[in-house]
Amino acid sequence: MIQCVKAPSEKEYKALKKHFSLRQKGYFLKPAFRKGFWDGYDHFFNDVYLPIGLWGELQDYVVSNGYDFNINGLDKFLNFTLDRDMVFDFIATLFENTGINPRWYQYESIYRILKYRYSAQQLSTSSGKTMISFAVYAYLKHTGAVDKNNKFLMIVPRSGLVKQTYEKFIGGYDNGTVKVEAMMVGGGVKFDIDMFNNCDCVISTYQSLNNLPLSLFSKVKTINVDEAHTAKTESICSIIKASTPLRYRFGCSGTLVEARGYSEYYKNLEQLGPLTMVYDAKDLIDDGYAPNVKIIQLHLDYSRRMQEGNISGYMEYRRKKPSPNTDEELIYFKSLYTIERDMILNDEIRFNAIMNYVMGLDKNTLILFNDVKNEHGVRICQYLGDRGVTCDYIDGGTKNSDRELYISKIEGSSKMMLVASYGTFSTGIDLKNVHYIVEMESFKSPTLIGQSIGRGLREFKGKKEVVIIDVIDGLYKHTVNQSKDREKLYNKQDYSIERVDIVLDVKN
Repeated sequence: MIQCVKAPSEKEYKALKKHFSLRQKGYFLKPAFRKGFWDGYDHFFNDVYLPIGLWGELQDYVVSNGYDFNINGLDKFLNFTLDRDMVFDFIATLFENTGINPRWYQYESIYRILKYRYSAQQLSTSSGKTMISFAVYAYLKHTGAVDKNNKFLMIVPRSGLVKQTYEKFIGGYDNGTVKVEAMMVGGGVKFDIDMFNNCDCVISTYQSLNNLPLSLFSKVKTINVDEAHTAKTESICSIIKASTPLRYRFGCSGTLVEARGYSEYYKNLEQLGPLTMVYDAKDLIDDGYAPNVKIIQLHLDYSRRMQEGNISGYMEYRRKKPSPNTDEELIYFKSLYTIERDMILNDEIRFNAIMNYVMGLDKNTLILFNDVKNEHGVRICQYLGDRGVTCDYIDGGTKNSDRELYISKIEGSSKMMLVASYGTFSTGIDLKNVHYIVEMESFKSPTLIGQSIGRGLREFKGKKEVVIIDVIDGLYKHTVNQSKDREKLYNKQDYSIERVDIVLDVKN
């Protein structure tokens, strides 16, 4: 705990409570807020206790306000005696003869995870988070902190990553420095109690873990949440609670800080620990570990189509905005979003114009879409295939073996296209030989933006730049607002932005 040298005044006490009260994202859309039953805030300080994962935020708060303070009992959570050189030497030995040369920030990341024991880190997509996780596991096993009765649990976000991560642990990274005794749960692999009892590392999704008795987690003493921005979910929280007391718990994500200012940020740190490292995409590029990123904003101009029946009807509906802060307003905005989305997905002129542009791209291209149910991606793939373009399609229903085949094909090609849903290709996919990424549908989620760009950040011989095609529908309210949110993130990372205008009319 952090203890003030003197008792805080009533004013200071109220300020502390206010600092640890944050609103949820989208609170204003929730019925409880709109009906006056809830103020939109989540409160983390309950007058006596603050979650241990927020100790770093508390320390930052008292320091920034100039308060004198002492830290009592922090040695229970920090490993003050950890020798940096010893850790670095172990990492170097661990990856000898594997073809992997750990980068400076990976050494530092591993060291800080081991030192802080409870921590969260913001590491860019393509920064090698799986390798970092393996090194932490290997060090803890080497030092005796991980064994069959003190297991290491790695929670990955999707079933397709279970096998991929497992194979890296037992093959891609392992040079025999430690004996890896890992098992998979999920991704087509059922839980086996004998394997569980005899392993020291479990790799699974939280969905698969939800089906297991909570009593099993008493043997888990280290938890690693891959894509740490998911740590706040109820399922992962229950797993962490069932595993307590934990010796280590940590998570890495490329988008943790983007939620700062909202309660979601504190919720993630609450479960994992303080933010101990930030290494963004810009850092990855500046250090020469990733290609440059160029954004092409494809602005679609609807001005020549304003007399079309559906578009003129849409504009008339927009002009009938109801009174603010009413149930009618909430219904209006939800229906407006649905109308805009349906118009975009069913607009053949728009679709053909984008496809004509995409057909001119001269290197391997990843086309990302969101609407699986409407078969938007299927239409894209059929359009390209009918015109002689080599193209494969992946969504949540595609077998893992087929996904691996398609990824292998594009890695060995110079000009083909892979059409994939955001859900399947947003995280953890090793796709190096891709030079263009087309975002077919509008979104504003910082997590989704970072993950989408991250698909192109992996190094590939001769690859100097990855180009993100950001489609912006200038007619629609939601898409324009979302494009502004995306542009803020592009500017934050200093990405080069180029504008291309396409006028839509019947001739398209």
